[in-house]
Amino acid sequence: MINTLVNSVLSEHERLTNYPHAIYRINVDGHDISRLIAPRLISMTITDNRGLVTDSVDITLDDADGLLDIPPIGAELQVWIGWQDTGLIDKGKFKVSSTSHSGSPDILRISAQSNDLSEGLRQKRERSFTNKTLQDIFQSIAVDYGLKPVVHDQLANRTIRYLAQNESDANLITRIADEHDAIATVKNNHLVLLPKGLGQSGSGLALPDVELKRHFGDQHSYDCGASNDKVNGVKAYYYNANKSEKLFVIIGTDHENPKEIRFVHRDKKTAELAAFAEFNRCKRSEQSLSFTLAKGRADLIPEQQFTFEGIKPQIDDIVWLGKTITHELNDSTGFTTKIQLEVQLPNADDISELFEDKTKLETPESQKKVGKRKAKSYQDYTGVVVFYKNGRNTPMLTSGDQSKPLKLVHVYKTKKTAENALKREQARIDKAK
Repeated sequence: MINTLVNSVLSEHERLTNYPHAIYRINVDGHDISRLIAPRLISMTITDNRGLVTDSVDITLDDADGLLDIPPIGAELQVWIGWQDTGLIDKGKFKVSSTSHSGSPDILRISAQSNDLSEGLRQKRERSFTNKTLQDIFQSIAVDYGLKPVVHDQLANRTIRYLAQNESDANLITRIADEHDAIATVKNNHLVLLPKGLGQSGSGLALPDVELKRHFGDQHSYDCGASNDKVNGVKAYYYNANKSEKLFVIIGTDHENPKEIRFVHRDKKTAELAAFAEFNRCKRSEQSLSFTLAKGRADLIPEQQFTFEGIKPQIDDIVWLGKTITHELNDSTGFTTKIQLEVQLPNADDISELFEDKTKLETPESQKKVGKRKAKSYQDYTGVVVFYKNGRNTPMLTSGDQSKPLKLVHVYKTKKTAENALKREQARIDKAK
């Protein structure tokens, strides 16, 4: 009896005290220097960005004895991080881009950026593409750098009538991605173009969803409606080459007093795509969330879909999309991971619609009507539209008269939470009448 009790106490003590330790590995030009810098490491920050925004690693080392060499610009770093009980995860290869040394106490700081992007991609070029699909354009760019193009089926066959390039290839593919509400990136020798929020890797594999509970984190920050300039529609201009006229289209849930894109696009289809992309960007940014995991997770990457539990209903009820993942290792907090998130939008085609499809001419009179955008009241709506997550699909639920519905253009994490939102908003509309 006593032995059983003692063994139980010892087992519980071992469980409570056997907390896993963060581990890492750093190679410089193929040589493992982890043991050499272990007693000197003050902090290491790895930032994983979305698209062609360069991933980075920043390392701060104690050089109190003055024995450290400053690495040369261009030296290659490869970094792994993880936990003793689960192993290391490769976070990629980086090239040293800057160094600094200060004292006293003497400290060496090393900054490095992902080397997925070649220098050629950043150099200015002049050329044009006529009646080419996105697959054709990305194929042409990829061949120049020995990359394999990966263009998602939703985007591959979209045709661009004419595209003039007077910029770097990196800027060009970013511009194309922005116009098509997509993400362009270079990963593992692949030039990738994927729809934003798809939840897929560059190879087309579905990224695992992540569910996080409140007690996993030690900090969070949520913002909603930080801007009073609420956007329900976006206007984009284009030229009618046949009539030499400046025309426009509007994309959104409402055509009254839309946000304007001042740039004049090359044709109507391009204007529609740009307005659609900007409308989606505005809707994603209406709510934002950051969440810091007390125990870091090196497996998390941007574009994964996240759900939360135990914070607030406004946060817990909907699906979030990862934007930037920052892993930090230091003496004071250990290994933590900070996630920057935006709202995940439905993948349905009907969250927005094309207004002014007859393409009214811009007139001085219409310009005078432009003023500050104001949020509508419940009296302005007749019904409700909501979306919820069902695997990789986002089915729609409706209530009330759909002639002028209130569209909640985020994704609820379950059908139940979507139904609750549908009833709540419909009740508010009915009460306002």
